[in-house]
Amino acid sequence: SSSTSSSSSSSSSISLNQKSGVSLYSLLHLGIIPNAKAKLFRAYLELPLWRFASLPALVPWKIRFDSSQGVSRLSLLADHGASDYSLATGNELAASHGEGGIDSFDGTSAAAWRTLSPLFAHSSIEHQNGRFSLIEFSSGTGILSTSIAAAYPNATILSLESNKEATAIHLDRIKSNKLWNNVLCVSDVNSMVTNKFYESPEMFRYQIYGPSLLETITYEDSSSSSSFLSHMMSTGLSTFVHLPSDAHISIAMSTFFSKKSFYTSSSSSSSSSSSSSLQGPLYRPSRTEASELYGLTSFSLEQVFKDVDIKLLHLAIHPPIGSSKESNALRTTISTTRIHSPRGVAGLSMIRCDIIEMTRHVHHHFDYAKDGHTRTYTMTVSVNESLTRQALNTLNNNVHSQNFQNENAAYEIPSNPAAASAASLTTFDGVSFHEKKNGVADVGVRWLSSSSSYSSNVHSNQMNKNNFNHFELPLGHHVNNGIMTSVVMIRDKSTHIIPYNNIKAFTLIAILRLGLVLELKERAYKLFIKLPLYEDMAPWNIVFDGANLDYIDYDTKEITFNEEVKRTYQVLSVLMNYKRTVSDFNKCGTKVGNPYNFPFLSECVKSYSFSGPCEEPEFPVACGDGQCRSDYITCLRSIVEGEEMMEEENQEKMKQLKQLNQLNEENGVRSENEGLLQNIWKLDE
Repeated sequence: SSSTSSSSSSSSSISLNQKSGVSLYSLLHLGIIPNAKAKLFRAYLELPLWRFASLPALVPWKIRFDSSQGVSRLSLLADHGASDYSLATGNELAASHGEGGIDSFDGTSAAAWRTLSPLFAHSSIEHQNGRFSLIEFSSGTGILSTSIAAAYPNATILSLESNKEATAIHLDRIKSNKLWNNVLCVSDVNSMVTNKFYESPEMFRYQIYGPSLLETITYEDSSSSSSFLSHMMSTGLSTFVHLPSDAHISIAMSTFFSKKSFYTSSSSSSSSSSSSSLQGPLYRPSRTEASELYGLTSFSLEQVFKDVDIKLLHLAIHPPIGSSKESNALRTTISTTRIHSPRGVAGLSMIRCDIIEMTRHVHHHFDYAKDGHTRTYTMTVSVNESLTRQALNTLNNNVHSQNFQNENAAYEIPSNPAAASAASLTTFDGVSFHEKKNGVADVGVRWLSSSSSYSSNVHSNQMNKNNFNHFELPLGHHVNNGIMTSVVMIRDKSTHIIPYNNIKAFTLIAILRLGLVLELKERAYKLFIKLPLYEDMAPWNIVFDGANLDYIDYDTKEITFNEEVKRTYQVLSVLMNYKRTVSDFNKCGTKVGNPYNFPFLSECVKSYSFSGPCEEPEFPVACGDGQCRSDYITCLRSIVEGEEMMEEENQEKMKQLKQLNQLNEENGVRSENEGLLQNIWKLDE
């Protein structure tokens, strides 16, 4: 590249009279080698055009390649006509990622929040009034994560980032603003992580992938990026990603690979044939003609490039790895919707991916293989259009028709994956979400109402229907992008259904294994110590819920053991000393097992007539009386009581026999049944 500078200037910054590098227009006409052209094309797609609420023509003579500062990059410069670029400050308006560092990513994160903020504000029934879980993959310095955590203090935000410099800045943001509902882990973001999520019961309400998918698609090998994306799309009810828009890609193709068929205006078509023999983009200095060729908003998008960003996303997703026998069972289908920032706001254009059908086989908890757990489940997600219509009819809502891009991007490439199957769906505008629970272990009742004024009986789950139309949500159902969607899990070899009523938390075991930063780990430990004492406080039953920790095993959540645990030493002393005395009576047999083989719990009482199984926590000891008992002392007492009852019964039988014999002797008659009665008594004895 060439550089021209004024000798009187000591500044290295670019000015209108001092330009570094060479224009993209010149480079393309000079005929650069294919490898360099490919790199320039990539840099062109990296131009952060989201910085502008409105942008005129991306004319190639205003885009320059510069490597004078030791870093190669493309820059959009404020040259002639710079006033056309709204929100521009300085002379360099936008540059490709060649500028490096984490500052560039911060700008992208801020732009993503400007796009997502109004969407979240309008989606209270989706995220249940701000009680939701959200994971950001590659969160950078935490601009987006902390913005969401601040806006929704009852939400639980998990941020994964491998760059330690970035996580240090992120942690400072969390601490300085006391955003304890933002959980930060120093973790690689790759297919290994998403696969562990995919194999676990974790399900997230929202997911955001921070970097452009362009990096994942082009820099990662195809199998790794496909596994990463396919598993990621299956672990969040709604996932937000971003790519260069189809208009951006289309203009890039038209700029780098100038062809007559790319242009729709007659003037452009006629001029291309008489242009210079050098191959390169067309030069049209007038604003009107330049906009026709290079304007993001006025460019006539060719059919071949329409929805090309959606196509790239679909092509990058393939079925999760599994046997052919499981291929159908593991199918995930998503719908895609473009999300734009409000008019006049410089936000990041994103693609929303919603699960409309999903089945995945999961294990007991995150990274289960380390613990040897074998219990498995089947998780399903499915949309319910009939229930959606029923809800809307019940709510008597003034619904508004809305068209969504429903490309059905399954993990198999459709023949025309970008063809818009415009389904006329309905939105829940004006509808609010409500929830009421009776006790900590109650699944509660959740309902939608079409009026903000409602009342409910504080002593029951009965809702007052006089003041508003309401619709009770079935277990495990959520409103997602205007459609009722169920999320449930079924324990394999069982009919036990676990509904996901609230998708708002992350398990402690997953967070710890992902690499929770030390200061937040210390805080979480203190929160754990302060929890009430429940029966099964293993890390997969503890979750991050907002800024706190909570216990989620509903089978055991109603009972706490705060007082009982205080007497543990005394109870163990009872069990140990009792065994000693039983042994001195020569009445202590072999120890029988219990589910966890706890000591002193099942001593002395092994029976060959009954061995269980005894798997209920309340009665873990197999007793010789044929029952499962709470402990060996209770078992011994039951056995002794049984022996005493038997002895009393035998004594009663002997008494009856003697009375019969005495009666017969008095009458001088010997009972014919006397011998039989004696034999029966002996058998009973």
